[in-house]
Amino acid sequence: MRKIKRHSSAFLSYSTLRQFWLIFGAAIFIRAIACIFLIHTRGVLTIADPADYIQYAQYILDQGVFVLNIEGLRAHAGPGYPLLVALNFIIAGDNSYWFALLLNIIFSSIAVPIVYFIGRKFLKHEWAFLATLWYLVYVPQIWQVQFLGKENIVFGLFTLCIYALIILDQAKRIDWKWILVFSISYFYLIHSDERYFFYLPFFLIFLLWGKSTWQTNFKKASWLTVAIFLLMVPWTYRNYLVFKRPVILTERTAKFTDKLLGYEAPPNPYRNRWLLFQPGTPEGNAYYLSAADSIANGLQPTHPRANGYVLMYLKKGISEGNYPKAYSPLEEKWSYFTEFWRPARFQSGFYGHGFRYFEKWNPDRWIFSVLQYGVLLPFLVLGVYVGMKRMDRVALFLSAIIFIHCIIHVILANNAFERYRLPIDPFIILLAFLGLSVLYLQNKHLTGNSPQP
Repeated sequence: MRKIKRHSSAFLSYSTLRQFWLIFGAAIFIRAIACIFLIHTRGVLTIADPADYIQYAQYILDQGVFVLNIEGLRAHAGPGYPLLVALNFIIAGDNSYWFALLLNIIFSSIAVPIVYFIGRKFLKHEWAFLATLWYLVYVPQIWQVQFLGKENIVFGLFTLCIYALIILDQAKRIDWKWILVFSISYFYLIHSDERYFFYLPFFLIFLLWGKSTWQTNFKKASWLTVAIFLLMVPWTYRNYLVFKRPVILTERTAKFTDKLLGYEAPPNPYRNRWLLFQPGTPEGNAYYLSAADSIANGLQPTHPRANGYVLMYLKKGISEGNYPKAYSPLEEKWSYFTEFWRPARFQSGFYGHGFRYFEKWNPDRWIFSVLQYGVLLPFLVLGVYVGMKRMDRVALFLSAIIFIHCIIHVILANNAFERYRLPIDPFIILLAFLGLSVLYLQNKHLTGNSPQP
């Protein structure tokens, strides 16, 4: 009995499990109530990205998991979330999404207790608890439970991956249980959103530059690498059968691997998506500026290579008195950067390459964003500074995660707005509360309510 108790406490102790279930249960309750309210008042959104996931799920049900015939398939995402939508159709039926929404609630809620456990690694108990309480009722994240999208999977799995890495880094020996937890979580994460694959080199560097001996650190990183790449083999082989060349995870990564491996990517024979005019290219910019002139003059531009979504953005923006422009590369990156960190949008406008239109936010959206996210940004800067000054390894790791996440979406992915920032908001909150704790202690000391340090 003593051995069993000692073994279980090495993974999750009884007190830790109790804390997990208490926080997880509270998160489930709040997100379930929010989901019911949002679905009752707004319904289930089944257009745009959700429509693509629904179509992908139907292909999975027709062909099996690997979907070798992608003719007509619109989505170019990984199979992670479409698999869950397919599972929803099996369990809930073709016209119901209750099971997919339940999974959204579960994945969204998993992140909340993990925030507490990460916070305990570098914050005092009361400050870790306050940060967790903040995230427990964090409306920008809770808002996402109503959507049929991969965001909620990412919330849960990415936060779990970060916690597993912190545990592995602090372990003096190879902890096979947490290697398994990380490998499975990361495997499903990158097959849901391929952008997180860019994190792998940084994760390995973090482990190699660990607190144990270099031999132990090398073994940790090596076994993690082996596990991840073995798990990636089936889908990589599937991609080779479909695309006739090496493609990692999804076609989005092909623009990097094709250059690296010397492939000249042929036009996708199954989808004409890649034959459309692309905003941000000289050819695409010229066409859409001409299309904007036509729309402004009351005409309806048509072209077999026109992207219907872009034309829809142009019509919406011009009807509201906004006009697109082709952004320079520097203007484009700055636009992505400001969108990534934006706490509120008070004016509608075009952003990114200059042809994507976003409307101003409703008060019920920007008020919560400002009060729960925007107010934390000054304290985030202070928290990062304190972490650097103390050389706190966990705080530095979370700071690096925030920086890398911004770089991936602003520089590499060329797609950065609020919902892509949300997965790092738990770490923004934790570091902000580190800054707040320092300010509180300093103020307490200055007012004479605490003894001299």
